[in-house]
Amino acid sequence: MVYHYSNYRYLGDPQAFSDHSVQLAYGRKLTGRLGLQLFGGPEITVFRVPLGNETQRVGGAGGVGIAYAFSQGDLGLSYSHGVSGGSGLLVDRVRIRFRFRQHGSWRDGTAARPALASPGTSRWNRVIP
Repeated sequence: MVYHYSNYRYLGDPQAFSDHSVQLAYGRKLTGRLGLQLFGGPEITVFRVPLGNETQRVGGAGGVGIAYAFSQGDLGLSYSHGVSGGSGLLVDRVRIRFRFRQHGSWRDGTAARPALASPGTSRWNRVIP
């Protein structure tokens, strides 16, 4: 079980919101080199200034990830859904991560893109209008 809390405030704007998420996580090694992780649960967003009659909004957050390990590093692909950091948007995000060992030290790179089904496609829903 994972609990996540975020608090977003904006300079010069009275609105702020906090985000609470409790998720169940499950991970499994599928083969000697391939692993899978699933996570999901409710997400509650609380607004400092009510939006209409709403002071909070309840939704869902979660995702899935898969990783492949090789002798000098690993490669991962993940999908997640939830409130994004700082923007006040609900986001579907696809992330590709790779790490490799070079000259005795680890290097890593990440490519993240908001996406629905294919790279370049995104779905954004405002939490705060």
